[in-house]
Amino acid sequence: MMWDWDEDKRQANRLKHGIDFAELEGFDWPNAVTREDTRSDYGERRFISTARLNGRLHVCVWTLRGGQPRIIGLRKANPRERERHAGEEKLH
Repeated sequence: MMWDWDEDKRQANRLKHGIDFAELEGFDWPNAVTREDTRSDYGERRFISTARLNGRLHVCVWTLRGGQPRIIGLRKANPRERERHAGEEKLH
């Protein structure tokens, strides 16, 4: 899958979370749990996907712009998200 991103956001994400958007190629999409992010009105539909990347659970926030997926953020999952993901995996 081809991803789009803002280069400044990519650099900021690398500094803040220590992970490059380009690493998303290794994201375990076939086993990802994805839900729509409805916490706020972002002016566009946003999605939160949780899956393994480099042997550890990660969270990817993304949207579709012009029909192309665009990364908003990528980081390691926190303990609450890891627990939620484990519960969602059991439902599938």
